[in-house]
Amino acid sequence: MSKLSFIASYLQERDDYTIICHVSPDGDTLGSGLALYGALQKLKKSVQIVCEDALPKVYAFLPFSGALKKPAEAAQTRNVISVDCAARDRLGTAETLFANARHTLNIDHHVTNAEYADDNCVWDTAAAGEIFFDLLEMMGLIDPDIATCLYTAIMTDTGNFAYSNTSPETLHAAAELIEDGADNAYINRCVYRTMPFSKVRLLGYALAHIELYCNGRLGLSRITRQDFEDAGATCEDVEGIIDHIRDVDTVEIAVLVRESAEAGACKVSLRSKTSLDVGDVAARMNGGGHKRAAGYTDHGTLDEVCARALQMAGALLSGE
Repeated sequence: MSKLSFIASYLQERDDYTIICHVSPDGDTLGSGLALYGALQKLKKSVQIVCEDALPKVYAFLPFSGALKKPAEAAQTRNVISVDCAARDRLGTAETLFANARHTLNIDHHVTNAEYADDNCVWDTAAAGEIFFDLLEMMGLIDPDIATCLYTAIMTDTGNFAYSNTSPETLHAAAELIEDGADNAYINRCVYRTMPFSKVRLLGYALAHIELYCNGRLGLSRITRQDFEDAGATCEDVEGIIDHIRDVDTVEIAVLVRESAEAGACKVSLRSKTSLDVGDVAARMNGGGHKRAAGYTDHGTLDEVCARALQMAGALLSGE
């Protein structure tokens, strides 16, 4: 039995589901999770969808997004499915729901996935949304609302189809989803052409802090808690900022370090413009991601975390 057939049988034969989106949710985990939520509703299943963090405003247009619950508000269910989540700790406080389930299923596309569930279905695709497109198309469950969710998932994890992970299969899926009712122009406008002023201000601070190293091949910026406060911004406003560092013409590796709400902790995001494997750097710091897009959490002062990130990224550039 193929992985897709296994998941289809799993969804059809069972009931009483919780879908978990990962902490700091992005378009892929939300689009995929909400598409699965809509599909299970069409199958007349009992289903809830949870995430530790609130829905980012940029994704408020997504169908079914009003159903997203905090883990503390959710009931325990027999079956729990994690979506686009490479490691168990990315479940956040929803991990309790996962731990107490009778059966767990992990559906993901990260090659660093730790395969932490009872059943693990992991493909190396451009986005988790691509897996769910293949699944829900096979099951005949895609309607305009589900198509909107899946198109958003795939579009955001491919950088609006600009990243090197975009394959012919990815574009085929996108075309099919437009035929199924996804409004690509509307989705693009919601995600990429509508920005709160708080994010514009935070972007300004981040751009002002960019410094180049290794003869311009390495770009790093930092965002402090004070920057967040001055901009009136939240962590969701960080999404996409690192792309501006990577867009500097000489930069091959981009690093964005931001202070988190937890005292003494920083979030580090990494992007590679070429074939350099920043996912390996993140994995060594107990993080994860992909070859050209990854991240991890580090502890220490902002200067200390930046110094470690620079050392590791510099070593990658020099082939060490």
